[in-house]
Amino acid sequence: MASDVLTGCEDQMVQATYNLNGDPGNVDSFIYILHTSSTDILGTVLATSSDGKFSKTSSMGFNTTYYISYVTVNFVNGNYELQPCSFIAPGQPVIFYENPSLIWNESILLCDPQATFNLSLIHI
Repeated sequence: MASDVLTGCEDQMVQATYNLNGDPGNVDSFIYILHTSSTDILGTVLATSSDGKFSKTSSMGFNTTYYISYVTVNFVNGNYELQPCSFIAPGQPVIFYENPSLIWNESILLCDPQATFNLSLIHI
């Protein structure tokens, strides 16, 4: 996996790509796994993907580093199954950020008719 950090806002997808660093061996298939460990041992599995694309799930926090790993698996009855010899690439880091909000708190007096505008900047 690449070592550069992928970043996305809460409603965006990120895509990891396996860069052929390691020998996946002979297996049925592979999947990408979004999880909590930076090593070649999976942490808590948060999501899986066949193409390396992920978006933030409801169980994930903002501004927290998670990892995407390329993992060799066998498919059994439509489900992936890790094998004792499954290849797990060390995870590529990914961080999701909360969408910024903008509120302006400034009163502006204009000639009739008058108007008030409010604006504040949140989560930047």
